[in-house]
This record gives sequence, C-alpha cells and structure tokens, in this order.
Amino acid sequence: MLSLPPIAVAASAMPGRWQGPISRSGDPCRRCHSARRLSWSTAVAVASALAAPSVRHVLSRFVGRRSARRQSIALRQLGLTLLRSEGESSTGRSPSEIDVAQADDDGVKPEKPEISRYQRVENLLWEAWRNSERPRPPLKEVLETLAFHKACQKLLGSKALVIDAAGGHGAIALAFRAFGGAERAVVADLYQPRSFANLRAAWMPEDEDTERAVRHERIDISCPGWLKSLLEREGVHAEATAVVAAHACGGLSDELIRECTALSVEFAIMPCCHKKESGRRRDMLRHAVKLLDIPYSVVLDIARLGVIDACPGYKASLRMIDKAISPMNRMLIGTRETSPQTEARADSRRNYVDKLAGKFRTIFSTSRGKHQELQEDSADS
Repeated sequence: MLSLPPIAVAASAMPGRWQGPISRSGDPCRRCHSARRLSWSTAVAVASALAAPSVRHVLSRFVGRRSARRQSIALRQLGLTLLRSEGESSTGRSPSEIDVAQADDDGVKPEKPEISRYQRVENLLWEAWRNSERPRPPLKEVLETLAFHKACQKLLGSKALVIDAAGGHGAIALAFRAFGGAERAVVADLYQPRSFANLRAAWMPEDEDTERAVRHERIDISCPGWLKSLLEREGVHAEATAVVAAHACGGLSDELIRECTALSVEFAIMPCCHKKESGRRRDMLRHAVKLLDIPYSVVLDIARLGVIDACPGYKASLRMIDKAISPMNRMLIGTRETSPQTEARADSRRNYVDKLAGKFRTIFSTSRGKHQELQEDSADS
C-alpha cells in the first residue's frame, strides 16, 4: 500500500475538480484513457508522492511524465509545496504539532512567516482562474504569465499603459493590471479568443470599469507604425508605456524591438521559433553556431540583446523563467536610461578611448624618438 504524506490527506477537503492530463497542444491527453478526469485531491496526492523516488514510475504510468511535471508546478504556485509534506513525513507530526513542541522546548512559539502582498495577489489569481468559466487559458499559459510578470515587473515599474502585443487571451495584460503595474492595458492582436472575456471577468474586480481598464483591440502588429498610432489614440506618452510579448514568433521579436526603440518605449519580449529566420542573417548565425558550438537560439538572442544595448539611451537586460514551464524561457528587456546614466555611460566610453589613445601616443612617441636617435648616429658615422 502506497503511503502518502499528510498534505495529500488534508487536500481531500479542497473543493472543485481537476481536469485530467493536458497534452502539448492543450487538449486532454489521449495516452491516459483510464483516467481522463481525476479529482483535485487525487492530483494533489499523486504530485505529493512525486517526492519519493520509489513511486515515480507509478506516477509516470498513472498520468505521464509531462503532466506530472505540470501538476507539481501548479501545486507549488498554489502554495501546496512538497517541502511541507516532507517536514511532516520526516517528523510524523503536523506543522502545528511541531510549533507546539518547539514552543515547549524554547519557551517561545515561533512566528509564522508573513505572506507578501505579491504572493497574496498571486494566490487570488490562481483561485480565480480555477473557478473561472470555460474556455479559459490553459495551465501552462497561466504559469508563463505569472513567471513572465515576476521576471520583468521590477525593471519596467508602473506604467500608465501596458500593451500586450499578440496577447491572445490577454493574461499578461490582466496580470499587470491586477498587480498594480498598469493603469490601463491593451491587448493588441488580430484575434480575440473567448477565453479573454472569461479571464477578465475572473481577474478584474466586479465594481471596476473592466472595458476601460483592460480591453482587446484588433491591431496588426506586423504593420510598421502601429505603436505610434496606438499611442496617439490613447493619448499616452512613450515614457509612460511598456510593450510586453510572450512567445513573439520568429522575426516578430525583431519588429517589436525596432518599433519600441524607434519611439523610446520600454519593452519585455520572450522570443520563440528562432529557426524561422531567413536571408543573410540566418547564414551569418548558422556560421557562428558552427564556430562557437552553441545553440542557434542562444546566438540569436545574444545578437538581439546587442542590438538593444546599441540603441541610444537603452539598457539591455536578460531574464529567464523556469525552464520547466517553457523551454523558450529567455526574456529580452529594454529599459530607458536616465540622463545621469546616459552621461555616465558616455563619459566612461570617452575615458576608455582617451586612455587607450594616450597609451598608443606614448608608444609611438618613444619609438619615434629612438628612430631619430638612430638616424643621428648614422649621420655622424
């Protein structure tokens, strides 16, 4: 008989049900015909058992390796971590019993760690998503959204307008609004899925003007000048705007970088489909891949990072989300430098060039002096 940690038993009281394994395309996994619909408590129990290496093969046969990894990530985001269950199983007591025992030994009951505001909002979003109507964004999309926001929110700061380019269901735009990082948000895409309205109803307060706060607008972001036109319609300055895009496919990442840097707009982009490049740059990158022996996607993203850094007034940053969530996990972030930072950067460049020039002046003057001495000696002789 398989013995599960106490957290699996306690989770049986959780309401709701969990839709069975999800395939790569987002549809129910066809490999698991015998367990197409599992209870939420069963999912928690199985994910908790993942901590024991001896039962991993059981879990793999039960729901599949890929689904198991996604379940464990989701449960970790919801606060049901395996660390707590390991602590219970190793001591044989619940956390409350451990606290009482420590209070008896030390005389002072340990304080419970406070949950940060960010974690509270994140937990509320998870609960709202789980109770939202269908269709809704799949689990993987919500994981990517929260990881994306957490990776770039400090660099981008608070904005008057956040534009979710090719946002689809608009989860990133809604996340920025929910965490207070945007006064308004626009999802710029040609297609509006039904999941956008359901997720907006779940993640936005009922008494708020949801249509004004976060809206979907039909925009072809492949057309040059779309960002300038949108800012003019919204009446928002470039410095109060940020563009975000998760899984900007192929050359779309480069177009977004050009569009943002031309207007001095800050941005955070997570590229994907790197091998959809064509033309001269593809040949150059393939040659670099052979010489350096590193993946094509890494070479391309580093090249893009250099393009951002070379733009006047921009600071390039690289961030990454958990690779277990998505293998396309590199984020390219471009933020505007302040005037003192720009001046300090220019001074540093000038000082380096002057120092290098002074070094070569000394070398050339010394060699010129020695050459003149040799000429004088030869003339005297």
